[in-house]
Amino acid sequence: MIRSLAFENTATGWKLEETSFGELNLLVGPSGAGKTRILDTLRHIREMIAEGSHSSGSCNWSLTVEAGGNVYKWEVEIEAGFYPGRFVRELIVRNEDENLVDRAEIFFFKGKELPRLQESRSAVELLQSEDAIGPLYQAISRWLFLESSITEPSVDIRDFELEDHYSDGEEIPWTLDRLKREADYPVLVKAYLLQQSCPREFADLRRRYCDIFPTVSDIRIGKLQEFARGSAVRPDYIITVGMREAGVGRWIEGDDLSSGMLKVLYYLIELALTSSESVIFIDELENSLGVNCLPDLSEEILRSSAEVQFIITSHHPQVINSITEKHWKLVTRQGSVVTVRDAESIPALQTASPLQKFTQLINLPEYAEGVA
Repeated sequence: MIRSLAFENTATGWKLEETSFGELNLLVGPSGAGKTRILDTLRHIREMIAEGSHSSGSCNWSLTVEAGGNVYKWEVEIEAGFYPGRFVRELIVRNEDENLVDRAEIFFFKGKELPRLQESRSAVELLQSEDAIGPLYQAISRWLFLESSITEPSVDIRDFELEDHYSDGEEIPWTLDRLKREADYPVLVKAYLLQQSCPREFADLRRRYCDIFPTVSDIRIGKLQEFARGSAVRPDYIITVGMREAGVGRWIEGDDLSSGMLKVLYYLIELALTSSESVIFIDELENSLGVNCLPDLSEEILRSSAEVQFIITSHHPQVINSITEKHWKLVTRQGSVVTVRDAESIPALQTASPLQKFTQLINLPEYAEGVA
């Protein structure tokens, strides 16, 4: 879970003042205030523990993360005057008083000096196998930017292991827990395995989807050849989504499905298969979705926020009104400095009825004058 973040791009001057996060965070505010950029900044931090500082410009940040029952504060300064850039300063403190990493000219780990290590790689990546650092690395690795997982309505499965396999003579089946740990598999492949190996959980997912779209009576994730369409031979290594709708006598599959209906299905799959202590990011939840499904999808997110942290942006009244104002964070920008305020700290929002909250929000001076 992300507890707080402060970030500055020292090359451009863009700065996010220290911002705290809860289990569910809905970033609201006028266009251009910096909502998407906050998500992009967190994506950037995640990329740097996999790709190193070559993906970064000069910047610094202070990130606090709760992981494995501990609280980590990770402070970083990156200098990018040459390629690749380098981590010139890192400090990792656990539970406020235990210095794990102190990296500058000399690299100390738990008080012991380490040999000179690659300056373009973060301490979190370099020390991920250490018990003290591993939980922090795993927590950031579980950040899921959901929009990036919404892919084409079919996928080639030849590069993925779909059968149960054996390790040291022991069978390892595709259980729900194993699927939740399999972050590298595309969402459609995980849904296919869920359907094959966990029929009860897949049936629950199908029921929730049909509640959102009552005209849909059935869903199947299958190989192209399983969906009869004419006499053409169809490959058995491509899987796709098929749906049955009232009044339609055949399976509707793949490219014939609306992008909005497919997107909602993928969101539900990801919610069902995301491991606890993960963080899910969604930029502009309403994109490509009809107003009829937004309240139900928001309700699914609320239900899941007991186990998974969400950081979401939206402009849409259906989304904003579906999520109580205690989860709103108002984003404003003065020049290149971005500030995020909890809605509960704004007295004007504490007087409106639930149906008036969105109107009250967009009429706030902080919202109307939120970019200056």
